[in-house]
Amino acid sequence: MPSALVETVAIGHEPTVGMTLHSGTASATSNLSSSSCKEVTTNVTKKCGRPKGLTKEAIESIKRHKLQALNYAATQFASIQEAAADIGLTRVGKGAYEMILKDAHEKFAIEENTISKATVLS
Repeated sequence: MPSALVETVAIGHEPTVGMTLHSGTASATSNLSSSSCKEVTTNVTKKCGRPKGLTKEAIESIKRHKLQALNYAATQFASIQEAAADIGLTRVGKGAYEMILKDAHEKFAIEENTISKATVLS
């Protein structure tokens, strides 16, 4: 008895591919669900390069943070000097300036040694 390859499509289902024997005694049908073979296409537009103005914004942000850190360190230096003068000292404690500079670098997220002690004292 000849066998035939039959393809049927049910409404709302995946195509069913099967082999049917015409003898009537046996029928073999296999469902091939191709859920892993489905291709999902989306309309995604890929942009190349960096967004316009990104570098300029980053540079301005770094400059702004550096200026804020410099002002913060200068006001802290002045307040420490005034506090030392109020208690009768002529000098500020050892390492006080370095601690303020370190704090300013961390607080404003700028690289270490961006602000020098001489710049703040002047």
